[in-house]
Amino acid sequence: MTESSRPYCSDRCEDRFLTWLQNEPSAIRGARPPFWNIIRQFALERDGHHCTICGSSSDLSVHHII
Repeated sequence: MTESSRPYCSDRCEDRFLTWLQNEPSAIRGARPPFWNIIRQFALERDGHHCTICGSSSDLSVHHII
């Protein structure tokens, strides 16, 4: 898989999410409120457009726990 087609910014972030998903029975993949884009932009700006786990600035994914 190429770097640009990865759904996560790093293996560490992917592992952390998958571990959380296994332990969170209420997780519904893809469920987002209508105002998600506003929340997403706020979180990206708050964190300086960098991953708070690994520091990457590419292929960022804003998680529902913000």
